[in-house]
Amino acid sequence: MFISLGRFLLLQLMISALVICGSGCGSGGSGSSGSGTSSLSGSVVDGYVAGAMVRVYSSSELSPENRIGSGRTDAQGRFNLTLNVGRIPYPLYIKTSGGTDIETGLPAPSLLFVGEDQGGEVVVTPLTDMHYKLALMHGLVGAEDGLVERLNALLVDNVQDMNTIFGDPEQDGLLKDALDKVLASGTQTSTLSEGNYTVVIAHIDNTQVNNATFTCHGLTDFLTNNVAQGSLTVDGQRLSGRISGQNATGHIQGGSFILDINATGDLTRLAGTVGLMGSAAGTYINIPPEPSTLSDIDRGAFAASFIQEEGLVVNTVKELARRLYSGKRNLLFRDTLGQDYDIGVASDLTISDIDPSTLAVSASGFEVYLAPDDVNATSISFTNGTLISTNSSLPSSLIALEFAEPGLSSRDFFIQPIGLRQGFYLVSKGTNGEVYAAGQAFLSSANSTTPHLEPFKDYSGRIMAVSLNATGQNRDDVLWKYHGTGFSTTPPDNPLQGFAMKTIDGEIFGSAEATLLFNGGMLGLYHHDGMDTLDTGSGLYAQRAIMEIFETGAVQGTGIFGNSNPDLINFPCPYVGFALKNEAFQAPSYNGRLDFLYRILYVSDSEISEIRDISYVYGTLNITGSSAVLSYTDSQGETGQATLAVDDRETGLYHIHGPIGPSGQAQYTDIFWPVGGTKGAVLVSSGSGTNDPIVEVGEAFMTF
Repeated sequence: MFISLGRFLLLQLMISALVICGSGCGSGGSGSSGSGTSSLSGSVVDGYVAGAMVRVYSSSELSPENRIGSGRTDAQGRFNLTLNVGRIPYPLYIKTSGGTDIETGLPAPSLLFVGEDQGGEVVVTPLTDMHYKLALMHGLVGAEDGLVERLNALLVDNVQDMNTIFGDPEQDGLLKDALDKVLASGTQTSTLSEGNYTVVIAHIDNTQVNNATFTCHGLTDFLTNNVAQGSLTVDGQRLSGRISGQNATGHIQGGSFILDINATGDLTRLAGTVGLMGSAAGTYINIPPEPSTLSDIDRGAFAASFIQEEGLVVNTVKELARRLYSGKRNLLFRDTLGQDYDIGVASDLTISDIDPSTLAVSASGFEVYLAPDDVNATSISFTNGTLISTNSSLPSSLIALEFAEPGLSSRDFFIQPIGLRQGFYLVSKGTNGEVYAAGQAFLSSANSTTPHLEPFKDYSGRIMAVSLNATGQNRDDVLWKYHGTGFSTTPPDNPLQGFAMKTIDGEIFGSAEATLLFNGGMLGLYHHDGMDTLDTGSGLYAQRAIMEIFETGAVQGTGIFGNSNPDLINFPCPYVGFALKNEAFQAPSYNGRLDFLYRILYVSDSEISEIRDISYVYGTLNITGSSAVLSYTDSQGETGQATLAVDDRETGLYHIHGPIGPSGQAQYTDIFWPVGGTKGAVLVSSGSGTNDPIVEVGEAFMTF
């Protein structure tokens, strides 16, 4: 499937004009392609994906009014659609979601395509998804901008014509290798098709840290005490089942989910994003029946695997896990639970093999550096590893690794889902097994197309950090302190070097600069406001954050902040931003539909019951230029629609805001979303939103 260079460059220019302008620049809609109907056929390939929903659009604004056809793939991953236009538009936009990879029996990723049909035939793959996101990032693209060479360098050596990415990876070994690089990048999202799933959840929470009654002497201990299993049914968007014998209910919206597990009055609420192989990761909270203060709510990190109970091809799943996870990995971590607040990076961790018969993992040791100025590395030795299996010996998508620190004085455990960068870790004392540190960890593959900031290039951007410190403060003050914070930085070539991120405006870092760590598509931020602790007295500005970078330049993760109440220091808070390379490109612009799923994280003590009462809010957010329409339903069944303003489009970090809720009860809501990311940070204030107190802090999961 080849097109001429001239035709390709015209395609790129049209992509850019449509991506940047959306419907506001006359980019055409369903009526611009003439009357009558036309036919479009093709395949969705991850391997081949059966049961995927395929939606075709005439514009980069992927909204219902621009949809010109839809249907599902058959058992072989093929689709045959009748479009409601007389000729197929050029460029053509396609979005696929759901479905099952027939090679593995696993959930397939959600995919995007922009390009030219070849005589009414297209192939949608993770390679076209990467192409779409890079085109979104680059804005206007011409021959001199080097997009062809950039894509070739990212995908695989010796691909002379970028148009080959529109081919079928199942029929081309070179494209199959390139597809693996994209899948291993950790930026693909999936959803869960209807059916029955076995669920494996690995977890750690703050009650297990510095607790003499909880010990972890080795990987067997961890797998016994901190891995839960159960069954869930996906019925449309509803989740229901039992986890460890307890009732579980929830909701899945696009590539994100919220799951409530009820246990003798206590409620455990998990929220996260679904990636490859049914992988998932996120954070969770444990809510007692009648919490009186925020410190009554426990919190933790989890990684999960959703395994379809019908059609799983076990040997192929094992081989896919080996292909995607083997190789060198970059590591960034930050203590979140307990009284330690370390943040650091590591290099040279190599996964050499996953044994298909025993699921044992072989890996190397690695060296750890702590921020901000640890020049002496700590050598960590590999001791044990496994691909976690179910009670019936089916392979999950979760990797568990155990390492020993010098003299076996401590043991380190890392748990990560394959296909995502986000996981978690814990550290125990070798003598008595007591866990004294735990937190979130990001691991990215150095053998993939993991997006990252290029060394020696100048970047600028913006950050929005939504701290629980915001509750009770006036909205205007919070926006001034936390939003509008600009930064500029130049990454070094050595990932183990820290470098300064200069504050341009705003007060998030006070008067001092922050140290930014960079490692394999991940960012770590260290700021101590003149103190090396987050203990009482270090105030608003002291913080540690870890974030991951997406293809567009979107940055997202979590941070912990200094607080006058030491019990509230290690509550993870949403952290989003956008990094833009200064020399060439403007920030990307997005118009279209996003799946939207929101949960409350933190409220003032007087409103603490809200966290338990409102499990989630779900719906769609349709962005068009300077406005957006949010159509929503909350967990209590209340529905509504709100028209919101969209500011700061030129920065890449959209500020979407306005009153949401029934007339007379609406609360002013601020949503901050980095274009191309999967998470938004949310503030809710009472009244009109001007000089009114913040009553709620939350996070929204937002996926294409």
